[in-house]
Amino acid sequence: MNTRIKTNGLTIALIMGLLLMGSMYGEETPQELAVKEAINSLLGQVPYEMTTFKVKFADTVTSENRDDWVNKIVTAYSVPGLNQEAPDILVAGLLTDDASIPIEKIDEYVNLIDSLIDPGDSIVEVQYESPTAGLFTTAAVVNEENRVEFEALLFFTPDPWPLEVKTDEELLTSTAFTHKDDKTGVEIHCASIPNMLMLTSAAAGLSAFSTSCSRKWTVSTISNRIQGKCAEFSITATADCDGGDCNGAISECTGTCGAHNNCALLETTCKISKETIAGNCCRVRVNFAYAYGFKSISVGKDGVTLSVTGILGTGGTWSNTLNVCCSK
Repeated sequence: MNTRIKTNGLTIALIMGLLLMGSMYGEETPQELAVKEAINSLLGQVPYEMTTFKVKFADTVTSENRDDWVNKIVTAYSVPGLNQEAPDILVAGLLTDDASIPIEKIDEYVNLIDSLIDPGDSIVEVQYESPTAGLFTTAAVVNEENRVEFEALLFFTPDPWPLEVKTDEELLTSTAFTHKDDKTGVEIHCASIPNMLMLTSAAAGLSAFSTSCSRKWTVSTISNRIQGKCAEFSITATADCDGGDCNGAISECTGTCGAHNNCALLETTCKISKETIAGNCCRVRVNFAYAYGFKSISVGKDGVTLSVTGILGTGGTWSNTLNVCCSK
């Protein structure tokens, strides 16, 4: 649990004066150093370029100016824009300049910033220069323990960036497991190899019965650099086997955004786009999409094609194919 030292107005004014004096004489404040360290760490891990950035202590939050700072961060400071399909391109802009952003997302952003600012926190301005985004300024919120609670580039750049979408080979490891079949009550021994889920059984003659084996795979996890894990995509696939043939695959994909989502302004969608039977294997194609910040997910007329629209924030789409196979 975080504890905060109670300070009166005079104490806050004195602290603010000392911080400003340190900044004036060229000494970086602890708050500036904390923001600088966090941004340097980010820039060492992402593919987009930054020509330069500067940090400058701006203010100490008080009970009197807190609401003003919430409003200012939302309306007067920039938000970055990133795209999974072109991860080296960075853009930035003010929310007030993009009329296409739904008012509901602006309200969510106001609530987010409001939840992160307390009297005693510090505001540090960050001035960036990027080859693709040009000059833009964000505001960082630093708490009394000198931990960065918010800064737009840190907040809207997922960790890692670009998102590491696992390949088919990585999805299925060579781990053996046992499943008790719901239809027969018999334990089925299963083993997954790259891109295949094979079903076998130690029980003689079991192939004469209809059997199934189900397993869930994590496809990718979306994390925020400040708040940690946000959401997880997963596929659950079940092969319906009869005499070694695959009668069909029951499958679903999920994104764990919701009750245990600890990142604001994040939405996820996934759709089963195709299920086909090829001999003893069922092939499942899955489409995924996420929108983080002020982007939105659109579903095509076919009900399975996904796209991400919008400029500010981040987002992306991808697909994966799984072969769920029955043992001959």
